[in-house]
Amino acid sequence: MADRLTIARPYARAAFEEARQNGGLAPWSQALQAAALVVKDPRVATLLDDPRVTPAQLAQLVDDIAAVPLGEQGANFVRTLADNHRLGRGYGGCHGDLGGHTR
Repeated sequence: MADRLTIARPYARAAFEEARQNGGLAPWSQALQAAALVVKDPRVATLLDDPRVTPAQLAQLVDDIAAVPLGEQGANFVRTLADNHRLGRGYGGCHGDLGGHTR
């Protein structure tokens, strides 16, 4: 299996590039940190492995309960991670470890 950092690298680069191009490193950092806190919550972490919960539902849940608004781009990023079953996979490169949960 590929190393977690190798898998996470393209997501981290994409997030950084998007933030840099739009002049919003601080808002992106805050959004990713808020999303990471949500997926670290044990109540949410158990849902990451639940086959009855769709990626779209997980992404919406994270967006709904994050402490700060994720914004359209942050929500899209979380949705992409969820769609690719990468939400909560320990992405140290994507600020705040975006979960650290392993399937």
